[in-house]
Amino acid sequence: ISSVLRFNYDGDELKEDASVLRKNGVSDFKQTKSGFSAEITTYKDSLVFFSVPYEKGWSAEVNGIKTEIEEVNVGFMAVFVPKGTSKIYRFK
Repeated sequence: ISSVLRFNYDGDELKEDASVLRKNGVSDFKQTKSGFSAEITTYKDSLVFFSVPYEKGWSAEVNGIKTEIEEVNVGFMAVFVPKGTSKIYRFK
């Protein structure tokens, strides 16, 4: 291997990054008969990733408004949410 990337990532940086991610994680997730719902608070407009395989036929709402489901990370679902607290619903 002629070129190898090496990243130096110290413990303090890891703690700081983890703290930021925790502040922007889903705070409430519930499975429903027709899909699931989630609540999240973000500090900026964000793409929210769910480890649910992407499949046609799903629909989504963010704060009561129909939104597109994005296919991300080689076949999973995500939706865009605005800054602040959002309620996400996914239906099959």
